[in-house]
Formats: sequence, structure tokens, C-alpha cells
Amino acid sequence: LAAPLNINSIRSLVEKKESIKWSTKKGGIIANLESRIGNIISESNPIINPNKELIINSIIEAVRNEGETLLDFNKEVIQWQNRILSLKKWNPNENWPDVNTTSLLSSCNTWLRPYLDPVKNVTDLKKLNLIDILQYSLELKQQEQLNKLCPKHIKVPSGSQIQLDYRNNGEVPILAVKLQEMFGLGDTPTINQGSKTVLLHLLSPGFKPIQVTSDLKNFWNETYFDVKKELKNRYPKHVWPEDPWNEPATSRIKKRK
Repeated sequence: LAAPLNINSIRSLVEKKESIKWSTKKGGIIANLESRIGNIISESNPIINPNKELIINSIIEAVRNEGETLLDFNKEVIQWQNRILSLKKWNPNENWPDVNTTSLLSSCNTWLRPYLDPVKNVTDLKKLNLIDILQYSLELKQQEQLNKLCPKHIKVPSGSQIQLDYRNNGEVPILAVKLQEMFGLGDTPTINQGSKTVLLHLLSPGFKPIQVTSDLKNFWNETYFDVKKELKNRYPKHVWPEDPWNEPATSRIKKRK
């Protein structure tokens, strides 16, 4: 390492090589043309038009290793994963894919590669519409079955579309809805062709859970009147009927007289 060196005597050993790699720390793709002698880089210059295939390969490798932070795994994506993982557990004889995050990242070359052409940096990756990309990775029949068997929302008696909260362990999803929006309904909503009864989190007007149940009929008959007694004075602007079976469901407060 300390010996004098005449660069002309080793010029024939120099090899030029394109180096295209991803660096999250530096913000994305780093593309240089390097002059090398073995592992020693004697010169490095940016490449103006780097090979797109090599760029995509570098991004794929980065996603495999760091994808949970590089891609936008937002709440909607997590719910999509949980819906499919639930169906996979509930219907083991059907060919639902394994879409846990580890499996998705390891197989990203299949479902993500077609969308990587414009990606050059971390911001570009975060901007990818991950939920659409993943949904389109399913066969058309599976897309239809997913929406039919595990809907994102359920319409309640008030007319509101309430979002379900799916869990990744296959437990029944939670439907958190204000009590007043469920008046008159006796049968707890179901999914997966009626085989799974959702878990109701009946909420106060202040959106606090006041009852967790999968038996709505029993709630109206047995528990409602205790809840009414406790909360009527606290929320006087809301409806607390004597007969919840025949009261129109509502998402609104009482009209002023």
C-alpha cells in the first residue's frame, strides 16, 4: 500500500464497469461508470442514461431488503392484506395467495416490476399506488370474490357505509358503529357468504365502545335498557327510545322542537 506507483505501468489492468445500485441513505439510484483495478476504484463518473433493466434490478433488490419502509404500506394496504389472509384461513381449499408483508417483499419481482420504470428515488417509490398494484396482482375472479366475501364496508340501517376492521390472524372483523345507527336490526351482519358474524363495537354518541357483542338481538332485548339508563342524561340530544326495535335508525341528533 505504501509502494510508489507509476500509473502508466498498470493502465492495461484498468477495467471500466457500470455500477448501478440503490442507496436509501443517499436517496435512491446511484449510477456511475467506474474505472477499476480489481476492487480499487481509480475513477468514477455519473452515467447519463443508465441501463433501465439494471436500475429496476437494483430497486427490486432494495425492496426485498427494505421494502416495508420504502413502500407505502398504509392502513388501506394493511386492511387489504388482512382481508385476504382471513379468507385464506377461513377457506383453506381455495387458492388465496400468501400476502403477509414478508411474502410480498420476497415475491416483489413478480407483482411490482411492471410499475418500476419511472422510479429513480425514495420519493418515487413512496408515490406508487401500492393498493392498486396489489389489487391488480390478483386474478380478476379473485378481485371480485374478495369484494364479495370480505367487503370493505357494510351498510347499516341508518344508511351509513361503515368500514370493517379486519385482523391478520383470521379473527372475525370488527364493525364499530354508533348504537343509534343500528335501531331495528336483529340479525348481526355477516360476511364470507354468511359463515362469519362480525363483532359489533356499539358506540356511544361520543364514539366510545359501550358494548361488544356478536348477538345484536340479545343486546336489544337484555342490555340496551341499562345502557340507555346510563347514557341518556349524558347525551340528551340523541335518540333513546323505549322500543329500539321500531325506532328508525339514524346518524343524526334529535330535531329541535
